[in-house]
Amino acid sequence: MRTLCRCGLSRTIQSMATFSESASTALELITSMDAELLTIVGRSLAVSATDQPNISVMTIVVRGDDRVIEQVKKQLNKLIDVIKVSDHTNASSVQCELALVRINAAPNKRAEISQLGEIFHADIADISAKSITLVVKGDPGRIEDFIELVRPYGIKELMRSGRVSLSKE
Repeated sequence: MRTLCRCGLSRTIQSMATFSESASTALELITSMDAELLTIVGRSLAVSATDQPNISVMTIVVRGDDRVIEQVKKQLNKLIDVIKVSDHTNASSVQCELALVRINAAPNKRAEISQLGEIFHADIADISAKSITLVVKGDPGRIEDFIELVRPYGIKELMRSGRVSLSKE
């Protein structure tokens, strides 16, 4: 799946729900979805705390046409703990993602990799004898561009947080 700005079929849906303090509640919410819906949910899922202690926000990037998006929204609205479901696709919003990228980095290649990181405002999280780990954050498309640029060096490990989205006022 491509990022929202590169594919018209990707949609960002946000669901506000009350959750207990356990992290497993978010998994219960997702696994309670119909199996067909699980196959269309993209690789971006983020559950975040809010300013209200008993409310969390789940941001899900879904791939599909308008019919599929409506089906996902209806399924989410059926869940008891869900307060509100909103589609951020055409709304004015700020979207951000974080990625940790561990890259093969022989000592003679570290400067090149660090320069690429500087261009993308990435922070060095860790350096070992064989690798360098960078933290890059921002627009999901920009993160994808960074990953493609460092791929020739050899990505040892990659972890992305999932997209978070906040509608503008």
